Amino acid sequence: MSKRGYGKPYKDYRELIKESDAVHIEHADYRKVFEFARPAFEAGKAVFINRPFTATIADAQEIIRLARVYDAPVMSASSLEFQPVVSEMQSFVK
Repeated sequence: MSKRGYGKPYKDYRELIKESDAVHIEHADYRKVFEFARPAFEAGKAVFINRPFTATIADAQEIIRLARVYDAPVMSASSLEFQPVVSEMQSFVK
């Protein structure tokens, strides 16, 4: 359990992915989205990607391909950046 009581800390995000039901990717550098999405799909997790979806059309096509191969749902929507829960999550990594 972490100091704040929200579960254990992880040294590697891939370990967190393995223990999660789904993955929400919100990264300040949209060019990194694909880097985080691939292991989530490989683990068979549902993936929510905040906009922008990817940096390139090729990355978007690969994300769709991976979602199909691993039978994992994927969706994208507008920013949740200003939702209170996101602000709380961001405080954990600052």
